[in-house]
Amino acid sequence: MRIISVVACALLAGLALPPVTASAAPASGTGNGFTAVTPNRVLDTRVTGGPVQSDSTRVLDLSGSVPADATAVLLNVTATDVTANTFVTAWPDGGQRPITSNLNLVPGRDIPNAVTVELRAGHKIDLYNHSGSVDLVADLEGYYSPSASTGLAAQSPARVLDTRNGIGVVGDNATYTLDLSGSVPANATAVVLNLTGTNASTNTFVTAWPHGVARPNSSSLNLTPGVDTPNGVTVPLGAGGKIDLYNAHGSVDLIADLAGYYAPTAPATFSTISSSRALDTRSSVPVGPVATTVDLSGLIPPTATAVVLNLTGTDATTNTFVTVAPHGASRPNASTLNLVAGQTVSNSATVAVSPDAKIDLYNAHGTTDVIVDVFAYFAPPFTCAQGCVYGWGSGYLGTRRNTTSAAPTPTPVFGLDNIVATDSIAGFGGTFALRNDGTVWAWGPNPYGELGNNASCAATANYPGSDCYSDVPVHVLGLDHVTALSTDGYSGFALRDDGTVWEIGPSTAQVPGISGVTAIAGSGMTDYALKSDGTVWAWGSNSSGELGIGTTTADGTTTPVQVHNLTGVTAISAYTGGEALRGDGTVWVWGPNAKVYNTGDQLAGDSALPVQVAGLTGVTALSGQHALKSDGTVWSWGTNNSGDVGNGSHSTDLQPTPVQTTVTGTAALARHIPAVVLGDGTARIWGDNLFGRLGTGHTGGEADSPIPLAGLTGVTALSGNYEQAYALTAH
Repeated sequence: MRIISVVACALLAGLALPPVTASAAPASGTGNGFTAVTPNRVLDTRVTGGPVQSDSTRVLDLSGSVPADATAVLLNVTATDVTANTFVTAWPDGGQRPITSNLNLVPGRDIPNAVTVELRAGHKIDLYNHSGSVDLVADLEGYYSPSASTGLAAQSPARVLDTRNGIGVVGDNATYTLDLSGSVPANATAVVLNLTGTNASTNTFVTAWPHGVARPNSSSLNLTPGVDTPNGVTVPLGAGGKIDLYNAHGSVDLIADLAGYYAPTAPATFSTISSSRALDTRSSVPVGPVATTVDLSGLIPPTATAVVLNLTGTDATTNTFVTVAPHGASRPNASTLNLVAGQTVSNSATVAVSPDAKIDLYNAHGTTDVIVDVFAYFAPPFTCAQGCVYGWGSGYLGTRRNTTSAAPTPTPVFGLDNIVATDSIAGFGGTFALRNDGTVWAWGPNPYGELGNNASCAATANYPGSDCYSDVPVHVLGLDHVTALSTDGYSGFALRDDGTVWEIGPSTAQVPGISGVTAIAGSGMTDYALKSDGTVWAWGSNSSGELGIGTTTADGTTTPVQVHNLTGVTAISAYTGGEALRGDGTVWVWGPNAKVYNTGDQLAGDSALPVQVAGLTGVTALSGQHALKSDGTVWSWGTNNSGDVGNGSHSTDLQPTPVQTTVTGTAALARHIPAVVLGDGTARIWGDNLFGRLGTGHTGGEADSPIPLAGLTGVTALSGNYEQAYALTAH
C-alpha cells in the first residue's frame, strides 16, 4: 500500500557499475502440450470395486497410464446404473473438492462427459458421487505434459458432419469414416469435436477413434431413444486425416462440430486453473434467444485463446439446444448442449474465446438456466514489450507454474504488460497490478474471493477454499480509472481518479465516508488514505493505536476517521502502524512500538497518536520503516533479526540508522520489502531469504546489507511481502 515515489538524490561516489540497458523480458509461461491417445479404458467399477456409493469418493490411480511428467489428463467418463438424481465431481487427489460438477445424472440413462483433471504428486484423481449409487467408466483420451510440443488451434464451432443431410443413419454394428483432411492442416494430430447423437432407434453407444487402427474397447457417446445427447470428444487423426465413428446397436444420426485441432505449429498450450464457476443464471436471468455474454477475464489470463469448460443446462422450458461461441463472432450452425425439458444435463467443451476473454451463449428454444464451470485454458507463450513484471520467491507468482514451490530467480509474470504499479498482500491474499489503462489485475491465493474476480470456488461447508487460487493474472472486475493500489494483510485497495477508494474482494465496493484522496497505504489490518488537504485518515484495526486517534479499541472501524494531530502530510506509508512524511521532511509514526523509535526507549511501547521519529530530517520518500533523504542516503529502523535494517548487523535499532548502500542518481524505495531502486535501473535488496526473496537463485540465509538484485535491469519499482518479491521494469 505504499505508493512508489521517484525522487532526486545526490550522486554518491565509490560504486562502479557496468553500463545498463533495459531488460528484455523473455517468453514466459510455455504451458503444456497435448498427447492424444487411442481411447484406453482406465476404470470400470462394474468390473472392479463396485458402484460409487452416496457421498463417497473413488480414487483413480493413473500413474501407470501416463508418463511421469504428465500434468493433467483428458478422460471420457460415463455413468451407468444410476439409482438417484445425482452429480459426479472430479478433482486432483489430495486437493479440496470444488463446488463444480462434471456429470449431472438421472436414473435410467447412461451419461458420458469429457473430464479434464489436473494431476499432482502420485498421479491420482478423485471421483465423488453425491447421492444414491453409480457405476463409473473412464476412458483415457490423452494427457498434457511440458515435454509435449503439440498446441491447440481453437475456432468458432463449424459443422463437419450431419448424417441427417443425405448421408443417412449409421446402422447396427456399423462404422462411418469422417474425412477431416479438408478441415484441418496436414500436420494436425488430433481434433476437438462436439459429437451429438440423435434419432437413436435403441439404447446404444458410439465410439470415436483414429482411422486405420483397431477399434478400442471404449465409448464416446451413450444414447437413449428420444434423447439428443452431446459429448465433447478429442480424437487422434488417423490415416489421411480421418476418424472412425462406430454405432453398436440399432441406428443413429450423428452430428459433429469442429471446435479446434492440435498441431505442432499451434502455439496455444494448456494450463489448469482452480475449478471456478463463471456463470449460474439460476440467480439471475435464464438464457433466451438473445445471446448471453460471459466474461471470463476474471478467470483466465489476458492472452488466453480458449477455455475448457463444463456447461450444465437445467430448468429448460422446452426441448432445446445451447450453442457456445467466441464473443462477437457470428452465431455458428452448431450445438454444444442438448436439453430435454425437466432434466439437468452437462457437457464439456473446449471453446475459443474472444480477445477480451468472453464467450456467447445462444439458446434455440424457450429459456433455460445455464451453469458454466471453467477448468483450464490455452494460451501461447508470452513476451512482454513494456511495463513488465517479474516475480520470485515462494507462492503463486503469476508465472503460470501452478505451484507454490520456491522460484528464487526473477521470472516474467505471465500475460501482463503496460503495468505501472504492483502491490502484494503479506497475509492470505494475492498480488495486484495496475495497468496503464486504469484496470487492475490480480493473482495468488483466493479462498475468500479477495482477488475480486468473481471466482466462486470457495467458502462452502464442503470446500474451505485452500485450493482456490490463480497463478496467472486475472481481471479484477468492476474497477476502472484506477491510479494507485495498496494492500493490507488481507485485502487490496484501489484509488480511482475521482479521489474515491475501493476495497477489492468478493463484492468490490467503495470505502465509505472519504473522498479527495491522493494516496493510499496499509499494513496488517489497518488502512490509510492521504487527502489533498494534507490530512491522513484511517480505518480498520485499532488494538494498538493504529488509527492514530488517541485511543485504542478492540473493534476498530470500517469508516475512515482522521488521524489526530497530523497536518501538512505529503506522503504516507505503513508497517505495523501508520507512517507519514510531512512537507518539512520529518517522519511521524503511530501504532505498535511507535514510541520506541521516537525516544529510543524500548519500554516506551505503542502510541495511539502520531510521534516524530527521532533524528530523521530531510526525508523525501518513505516506505515501511525505510526513508530516503535528500542527500541520497537511505535510513532504516526497527526489528533486525534477519538483517532488514540493512546496516550490517542483527541488532534492533530503536532509532534510524543509515543503510549500507550507495545510491547513484534518482532512486525509489520498495514497498513492503527492504530494497531500493537505483537511478540506473538496477536495484539493491537485503533481509530475509527463507523463501528466496533476495532473488539469488537459492533459498535460505539472509543479507544484512544490500546486495545487487541479479538478472534484472531497467527496474523502475519493487514491491513484495515476506516470502516473495516483484520488480517492475521498463521493458
